[in-house]
Amino acid sequence: MSPSLHHMPYIRHPESARTIMGDVIIALAPLYFMACFYYGYRILLVGATAVLSCLLADWLCSYLLHGRINSRDLSAVVTGLIIPMLMTPAIDLPIVVAASLFAILVCKAPFGGTGHNIFNPAAAGVAFATICWSDQIFSYAQPLTHLPAAIDSTVTFLQGPTATLKLGGIPRLDLTELLLGNIGVAGGGINALVARYYGARDRQELQRTVHSSAIICLICGILLLIFGFFGSRPLLRLLNTKPELLDKATLYMQIYFCGMPALALYNFGNAVYSAIGNTKKPLYYLLFSGIVNVVLNLVFVIVCDLDVAGVAIASIISQYLSAIFLTAALFRSREAYGLSPKLLRLHRKNCREILTLGIPSGLQNAIFYIANMFIQAGVNSFDTVMVAGNSAAANADGLVYDVMAAFYTACSSFIGLNYGAGRRREIRRSYLICLGYSFGAGAILGFSLVAFGPAFLTLFTTDAAVIEAGMKRLTIMGFSYCVSAFMDNAIAGCRGLGKSLVPMIIVISGSCIFRIIWVLTVFAWFKTIPSLYLVYIFSWSITAAFENWYFSRCYRNLPA
Repeated sequence: MSPSLHHMPYIRHPESARTIMGDVIIALAPLYFMACFYYGYRILLVGATAVLSCLLADWLCSYLLHGRINSRDLSAVVTGLIIPMLMTPAIDLPIVVAASLFAILVCKAPFGGTGHNIFNPAAAGVAFATICWSDQIFSYAQPLTHLPAAIDSTVTFLQGPTATLKLGGIPRLDLTELLLGNIGVAGGGINALVARYYGARDRQELQRTVHSSAIICLICGILLLIFGFFGSRPLLRLLNTKPELLDKATLYMQIYFCGMPALALYNFGNAVYSAIGNTKKPLYYLLFSGIVNVVLNLVFVIVCDLDVAGVAIASIISQYLSAIFLTAALFRSREAYGLSPKLLRLHRKNCREILTLGIPSGLQNAIFYIANMFIQAGVNSFDTVMVAGNSAAANADGLVYDVMAAFYTACSSFIGLNYGAGRRREIRRSYLICLGYSFGAGAILGFSLVAFGPAFLTLFTTDAAVIEAGMKRLTIMGFSYCVSAFMDNAIAGCRGLGKSLVPMIIVISGSCIFRIIWVLTVFAWFKTIPSLYLVYIFSWSITAAFENWYFSRCYRNLPA
């Protein structure tokens, strides 16, 4: 009987969830010690409030559910200790209570408790508080002052980390996708090939693909570091970045590009684990690095006063942490997809396969963002308020796209697995299921942004004019995100079948050339911001129609 892809063996260990949570509590102790050093003992009051609120909510859920929720594993204590670490120490205590109750009652207990919740409860609780009380969350007290238990007018507050970033002054990193698209080799070629050989149980080809991919990704990361470091200023000038922001933006970009080798290695590891159906391990490392990123942002920006440079340094440190942990996990693995120093070499056949799938994917992303540069240039033709509003609203793109991209990765992985195993009917089923999930995610998140757009934009600015400008983008994009699912899911399906050249040509024609023509004709004629944003839904619709036609054709040509 062949082993199941969905039921992996686990080694039993005497450690329980309670002992692991105890170790986490010990690990959090130094953070609380430093917090007390910088802000006094109020942080202990905030922590105690969060812990007691979480424990009360956890006990209540356990009581109402007749013990089906384990309230004695210390997970509620850990959640309560993490929440204050993600907030300002000057936060009002009722907000702490609200965040704690939301974390347990909404994001933990309904899913079955520890080990079953799909969101990190602490992070979700803080996100809820951020949406409801953004002014409080982004009010940072002066470090090295002992805060009173009750915050009053004597407390000195600093401006949030880089007002420039909050207002969207520094261009989003979409421009870097002109270069980062080449890391799509990891996400496209590696994922599809590993899934195919894993499904076909071809151990030798799987090993060669994984080891060749690791070297290719590292080389790509180093080349991007060099090119991005020296090319940041010309790229920013190409986007018509405001002169007063150019120096800070250049510094941010140069530091950010120093993390490209780490980003390439993480994408490599993520592609391998996603291909075999293990998406939890990369997620855990990413969550850990995300928490580190938040903490380092506060330290570098507020304590060290590094401004934009501090934000960038925090980002690359977290990137290297996630890359090191994920790569180390592959080296420790004894499975066929694991890494071994003795096997690290380039294999010509496998390199050719990786590049055949990966280069079109990378070029597709790069050319795609060249078209978006025309859109950004169109936005920059308006006043500063509109530019800031667009940049603030564009932060929603990453939120929505990342959620939807998870289903595209699943689509490519499962289709690759079934293609390698010769299961034709499962290919179609995987495609339709992933399409349904990605469309639903895009629709729910998009409509939510339209409904709660002003609250979302307050995370980045409190300027009413900037919020109004940002809503012009969110209103159109919110109803457009779900349309992109038809395009990207078809591209992922084709990639799983080993087809990437024709999908690239279709994307270049429908989502790149079409957008450039739109900016030079329709937008040039009307000169309004809605006429610029409408290019997204039209280009996605046209491209989706041709991509789905091509996927259907490839599917029909598969052997029965």
